[in-house]
Amino acid sequence: MAHDKRKSGRPWQRLRRTMLAAEPLCRLCMAKHGRVTVAVEIDHEVPLAKGGNDDPANLRPLCADCHRDATRAQFGYRPKPRISLDGWPME
Repeated sequence: MAHDKRKSGRPWQRLRRTMLAAEPLCRLCMAKHGRVTVAVEIDHEVPLAKGGNDDPANLRPLCADCHRDATRAQFGYRPKPRISLDGWPME
């Protein structure tokens, strides 16, 4: 996989830090599940691989689970079911 400077350089880290400070909660958890979850990732609504950019209007703060699910959906993969400690699917 090629190294993408847009997602690892100082400008990206500054933008990420600013966005997470301004909106520290996961947008999808609030909208879809009505729960409060800390955002730890910044997601591109239109992925860079599909012509998206780093404009703040194209970015949204998400938790790790929502980020994984959103990325899978953007690229045509099925969501991976979450399994609880007792072995049964969650949600």
